Amino acid sequence: MCRQRLRSPLKRSNVELLLRGFAGWGKEDPAKIRDILHPACELIVPESVPYGGTFRGADAFVGWFTEVLWRFFDEFSSAPERVIDAGNTIIVPVSVKARTITGGRIDVHNVWVYEFRAGRLRRARVYADTAVLRDAIDGFAPAEADRR
Repeated sequence: MCRQRLRSPLKRSNVELLLRGFAGWGKEDPAKIRDILHPACELIVPESVPYGGTFRGADAFVGWFTEVLWRFFDEFSSAPERVIDAGNTIIVPVSVKARTITGGRIDVHNVWVYEFRAGRLRRARVYADTAVLRDAIDGFAPAEADRR
């Protein structure tokens, strides 16, 4: 006999929460991300990029997406390539295309790791090729950066 585990229709999976939280995200609109944040949430971005650091609390978390990031970019898009559901941890490889305020172009792949606690986003961490990002922000094309 096969038993199926039934989920309550009122309880959403962490993947559903994440997708709902980031739906419609843009520079001026943090979408519904605040709705899914844990009270002790934190966003961790490598400190080797100028917009990096650890951002704690909902205001700092949302502020990174709506203010901090845009101090360095004129255009920025991040498209999920897939979503890997590991329960309370969700891994999302993304394709990033951007143009820096110095005119540098970026076309890279990053990986975001999202950790949930009690149905809320507790921690988000991005893993990225920080040298490429930093060089583009500094105005170096990838070929120029290799010759330095």
